[in-house]
Amino acid sequence: GYFVGPGDPSQPLDYKVDRLQDGRSFSRRSVCVSQHGRVLLTCLVSFQHPTEDSVYHQAAMPNGAPAPDDLMTMEQVDEIMKDQPDKLRLSYSIRSFPEDEVVFRDGRFPRTGTNWKQKDDGNHYLWFRLAKPLSSNDLFLHQRAAAFCSDFCIGRTVAREHFADIIPDISVTSLDHSIWYYAPIAADQWVLFVMESPSAGNNRGLVLGRMYNREGKLLLAMAQEISYRLSKM
Repeated sequence: GYFVGPGDPSQPLDYKVDRLQDGRSFSRRSVCVSQHGRVLLTCLVSFQHPTEDSVYHQAAMPNGAPAPDDLMTMEQVDEIMKDQPDKLRLSYSIRSFPEDEVVFRDGRFPRTGTNWKQKDDGNHYLWFRLAKPLSSNDLFLHQRAAAFCSDFCIGRTVAREHFADIIPDISVTSLDHSIWYYAPIAADQWVLFVMESPSAGNNRGLVLGRMYNREGKLLLAMAQEISYRLSKM
């Protein structure tokens, strides 16, 4: 999907869907979202009929990934960071959601008494789960929830080595976002979101991500590009 412009959440949206293909294995649609005659988003959507695997492999869950039980709650993170300088505190913050909606565990904050420490492997580890159970029979609902959560911490991942100095002076806009689903997702159970940024420059940054369940099954892969701009300092 490509984000063309901002919208007004208080106003209705118009969806234009074009049927591109209906084959035996795949169906494809083109979607254009507009508001008051102005295009906000364009995207291509592909659906696949269930099939038996003939060949299978996946990228393994990183060995350096922590378990969610080894990490602090976000309330504990807020407590230890509250007296830190604003730039440092903001550089370690994540997108704020009430714990009664989405529960997070950030890999940068091991719980006291655990042996796990963040390795400098270039990955940002974030565990999440929805706070309330979803219907186990609604696969698409869990996929939509995971897609929503795939937007977390993208800006932090692009330039985490630099944000301690510049984050109060940076603005971030999403340019495009792609998701590939590979296995059924239970978004109300712990999901590990592994993110890395292979490139940043020319006011653009790229993030590649993968989501795993606790057993190490690859659930989805994603890619997102953002535009970031620094204010004059």
